[in-house]
Amino acid sequence: MVSVTARETVPLNWSAPPEWDRYLAAIEREYGASGTYAGVLLEQAWREYRDRHAAEDLADELLAALGRRAAAAREKNVPETRESVSGGGRRATVRIAPTVKDAMSAYAAETGAAKHEILRAVVCWYLGGGRIGHVTEKLETAVSDASERLTATPDSETPTVSATEKKRAWLASHLVTDDSSGGFTREQFGDALAAMPFDGGNTEHMRTAHLDAVLDRLRYTAHPNNADLFVPCEQAERFADDLGVDLDAPAIDRTPFSDLNTDERVHGLRVALARRAHEHGGKAALRTAAIRADVFDGTPAASTVRDLMERAARADGYTTDTRDGSKRLRCDFAAVSDTVRRSLTDDDTGETSDATRQVTGEFDRLLSATPERATDGGEDQ
Repeated sequence: MVSVTARETVPLNWSAPPEWDRYLAAIEREYGASGTYAGVLLEQAWREYRDRHAAEDLADELLAALGRRAAAAREKNVPETRESVSGGGRRATVRIAPTVKDAMSAYAAETGAAKHEILRAVVCWYLGGGRIGHVTEKLETAVSDASERLTATPDSETPTVSATEKKRAWLASHLVTDDSSGGFTREQFGDALAAMPFDGGNTEHMRTAHLDAVLDRLRYTAHPNNADLFVPCEQAERFADDLGVDLDAPAIDRTPFSDLNTDERVHGLRVALARRAHEHGGKAALRTAAIRADVFDGTPAASTVRDLMERAARADGYTTDTRDGSKRLRCDFAAVSDTVRRSLTDDDTGETSDATRQVTGEFDRLLSATPERATDGGEDQ
């Protein structure tokens, strides 16, 4: 470590970020006191934050090959929350090398950010484990993803990747690139389907089959104010907070039926049936009349409801059948997508909101411990 004595320093005295106390406490736990260490470690964190290491590039290449992106909260981004803009009124009373202070000031001017925003980004970088933590998280994502997607064939130890996963990996890597603006539209997703070098095309079936899975892979979701724009989940959460919108609630819970687009109606139907399935041991079924009355408040025509049921049945965990001459939409909760599960509220699942967003698998463990009922699981009367 750089010597903490007898070196030329100047006071930083910039507005302290909200994480400043956590930063000082972390240093005290590690070194027994903060004092001069706070300035020395800030300098080291700044150098890591500023400079790009080859290990980071290799980790990003591995994620790109898997069609993944690292969580944006762990990227070298300047925080964009209201807290960081306010500065908090306190001052970061540490001393650092004048060359470092000048470099941080120049970077703030270059990026158009306030100085205290740069300070916060560097502090968060340190609290997140620095370069080692940054690269480790990316590798953990890559290892987990590879483990899920690579399976051994029955007659060989050679790993294989399904054609579906190849398509989704290609779509993810072409929709979000280093040159992208941090989001993509529904139209751009269709263009990517059309350009995909595999069997497919921009068809309704392909959009239904791959959109949710690609969003899950990228950790993207619909913008809370524009269902045709998809952005990183953490950005959507900030937008929703500014708008006072419950991002976890599906659009059908907060928007009249007439104002929903087809995808929102279909997603809302899947969520409504998934809620019912979760309450009835993992399986549920609803007839056309019940969906029209209970899910869509009696608004659409029966023919419209039947069409939405068919669309909903194209996702994993959903099927349609006919019983006693009446069409039904059925749900097997254990097989539904992560996108549907994230739309369930705490009251629906009994899970904490963090566990719901991260889709930890607790749902499946709960269901496996619940005996399956002899009935079809909550069929409407």
